[in-house]
Amino acid sequence: MMGREVGRWLSLVLVVVSLAGAAPYADPDGAYALDLPAGWSADRQVIPDMGVLTRFGAAGDTTNPFAVFVVTAERDSTEADLAPAAERLLGLVVGALGNDGEVLTQTSGAARFAGQAAVRGDATHRPRGEARTFAVKAFVVTHGRWAYVVMTNAPQGDAAAAARLDAVAATVALASKTPASAGAFTQGNLTAAARRLSGGSQPKLTDVLAPGDPPLTVASVVHFAGLLAYLFDVQLTETEYEMTCGQFIEYYNKGDAQGKQILATSATSILTNLQQGTAEEKAKNRAEVEAVFRDRLQNGAKAGIPWAQALWSAIERRHQTVATTAAKPTTQQTDQGYDTDLSEADLDAACEMLYFMWVAAGRDAKYCTPEALQTVRALLAKGFPTFPQQLQVILANAQKVYSQLRGVYLQATPQAKAQYGKEFAHALDVLGLKDPNRQPSAWDDVDPSNLAGELVQTTCWNLSQRATGGAWPSSPRGSGPWG
Repeated sequence: MMGREVGRWLSLVLVVVSLAGAAPYADPDGAYALDLPAGWSADRQVIPDMGVLTRFGAAGDTTNPFAVFVVTAERDSTEADLAPAAERLLGLVVGALGNDGEVLTQTSGAARFAGQAAVRGDATHRPRGEARTFAVKAFVVTHGRWAYVVMTNAPQGDAAAAARLDAVAATVALASKTPASAGAFTQGNLTAAARRLSGGSQPKLTDVLAPGDPPLTVASVVHFAGLLAYLFDVQLTETEYEMTCGQFIEYYNKGDAQGKQILATSATSILTNLQQGTAEEKAKNRAEVEAVFRDRLQNGAKAGIPWAQALWSAIERRHQTVATTAAKPTTQQTDQGYDTDLSEADLDAACEMLYFMWVAAGRDAKYCTPEALQTVRALLAKGFPTFPQQLQVILANAQKVYSQLRGVYLQATPQAKAQYGKEFAHALDVLGLKDPNRQPSAWDDVDPSNLAGELVQTTCWNLSQRATGGAWPSSPRGSGPWG
């Protein structure tokens, strides 16, 4: 009975989010693909002897918030072609901004985009007839015979608008007809997570995320996170929580009365009902609900519904093995369900755990860009076979360790948090992730050979063992960081 009720609920949820979700766009020449926010369209223009410029935005938006310019070469590009291509293309961008108004500042430097070496240009400008100043961010990257400029343009100082455009840029897939997954490591998610982690108090379950009848509250998202944890042992990280929270708010605001009711209350109701009955009844209900969730989310992902794709990816990444350690977990670790497989999700959690420690240590979050995190992630994956065995075990179970670590920290007193911050700072220094405000080193200088067992054995692991549970409640009565 419960499985059928959940199935109807999930089917309704998928209808709600499919009507409000993003739409994929694929360049007709196959140069790239990306996800467009609801209400956006593309204006593609072939510029003779230059390339193809495609502007993206909502109807009536004349600020050109997002654009992609593609130039086709006569041969495949090499690493040496990036610098001259960037000089030429960024020059075109600045020239176009100058023709349309006044360029106030401009800088450029090495960066990464879509997992590849890139050159990033930043400029501030004031369009003709416009009182506001805008900030342009342009990435130049080459792939095969194509050279790209991916540009965002947001009002200067509008962090929310910039974060939304960063999220669009994160879906750009080069030489593909299918958009990339933006994933959780977007600048907007990282900024929001840092703001919450460094705040003096945690949100309450009753805090309103979006007004309505009934309102969407923190409990709506937290209990959904708890439901994923209960059914699939998926402990959402801070950035995954931010991504889920943002999607809930977007779909709630665009939903009708029934859609709002579903998103605001259903996860709490299902999670509560799963805790009722005998142990045998609980096991039976859990198996039924898990099967329904798996079926609906998998089919929704195949149908191209972004919300279902994101959740199904979060579940699947827990089972996509990157490496396996020969180390044996201790008896205590085995009792806690530790395994020996490093999954894609473990890598994500390990990388975000470092970000969490960085912020908790009082360091400036601006140094932890999405590009920097992806670089560190790649180093962790590459260096895994050479790490001390106990470190391998912890990384292979980073989801559990990180969840417990956050649970301890977020529920600690201010005095205890200050002490934890000192412990985190020491561990980061051992890693080579030193505070650039105090040391001539930062995230881009990480040396994987410096990874030491001390990082996890005396800091992450020992601290996580003080937890009585993870970061997410297993039931509405559970004690989590948000309530």
